[in-house]
Amino acid sequence: MALFERLFERVKKQMKTALFFFVHPIVNIPPPINFGAHLGSRGFKVLLVGYKTNETSKIESLPNGAKIFRIELKSRAFPIKPIARLLALVEYIWVAKQILKKIKPHTVITFNDPATIILKFCADISKKIAWLLEYPEKKYSGSIIFYVLMFSSRFWKYADALVFPSKERHVLGAKTRQNTIAKKTFIIHNTPILYQDKIGQVHSNVIAGLKFLKSNKQKGKVNVIYTGAVGNRYGLTDIVKAVGNLDGVSLLIVGKKHELAVKEVGDAMASVKHKSNLLFVDQVPYLQLQLLFAHADIGHVYYYPDTLNTLFSAPGKMYEYLKGGLVILTDNNSCIKTDLERYGCGIFYTPGDIKSLMSSLSLFSSNSNLLKQMKSQSKLLFKERYNLENQVYPLVSYLEG
Repeated sequence: MALFERLFERVKKQMKTALFFFVHPIVNIPPPINFGAHLGSRGFKVLLVGYKTNETSKIESLPNGAKIFRIELKSRAFPIKPIARLLALVEYIWVAKQILKKIKPHTVITFNDPATIILKFCADISKKIAWLLEYPEKKYSGSIIFYVLMFSSRFWKYADALVFPSKERHVLGAKTRQNTIAKKTFIIHNTPILYQDKIGQVHSNVIAGLKFLKSNKQKGKVNVIYTGAVGNRYGLTDIVKAVGNLDGVSLLIVGKKHELAVKEVGDAMASVKHKSNLLFVDQVPYLQLQLLFAHADIGHVYYYPDTLNTLFSAPGKMYEYLKGGLVILTDNNSCIKTDLERYGCGIFYTPGDIKSLMSSLSLFSSNSNLLKQMKSQSKLLFKERYNLENQVYPLVSYLEG
């Protein structure tokens, strides 16, 4: 806490201070990072409070003066993981209460359901926002995750307003707690800001990805990119098999190389004809993704609808692709399919139909004008409908009001 006090001793004097609480290490999570930076541009002093892991630093700077402060939770070292999660949540909330005592913020925003418990201790805070990203579905019934989500949903009532990433998720929220219908509500998709941020030193994984994309561009290939969580439930097998058996298309996969991801991508690549068309690089800093998109053509996004959370998801990568001017390659259940069709910048396919997917991709490798036109339409859709500045305008007006 001493480091915290030294770093933010001036924050107490700020009239427009926003504290974000997120029971998470806050690594490559666009909503709080993007919104924190945007509030910073509006004159707020912004602090995002997460927890520290071995891979993260204690303090991290974001654009526009926003900062991440990560708490070291001793209870995370407890050997029994389910109990460790519960103990860590209790410890996190205790530390959050101490922070609230030291800084009297204008605004408190909780960015995932467990963090909403903190709202109970914010009675004298001017604006209290619960930004709800997860739905406690019965699929997880009996697990600690389910009970934590159900318990924390009781604390939504302490919020002055609720934020959901899509209209469908708002409906699920009302199903969880019917009293949310009477709450002031904002729908804000998991989308980035319109203008490029300062990115700092380029990460080595980004350099590797850029080398691959630029090399394929010189060969006249169409570059497809996939970013985010990696595995079969995210449609990787379909796109790997399709691209790996085409001549004029390449695929760059960007995501954490955990054991299951490496196995499933490796299994999918084993039987393809053109293995040199494919590259899997480890995760990169979130703010540097757009460097890769500048040299890609098509962005792949798909979620296997095995849960309501995935069926009604608003995947952040899709909006990142639009910002980068990429054609969106997605399944027929996309949450913004209507807009993608209206602007003519989407390719839709039925999961598992590899031949149809290959046919669609081949069309672009032989028609550069169509690809150029659709990429232009993607940028237009993002600018008019899905950039963060437009999405959050009502919420920011509310906070400033």
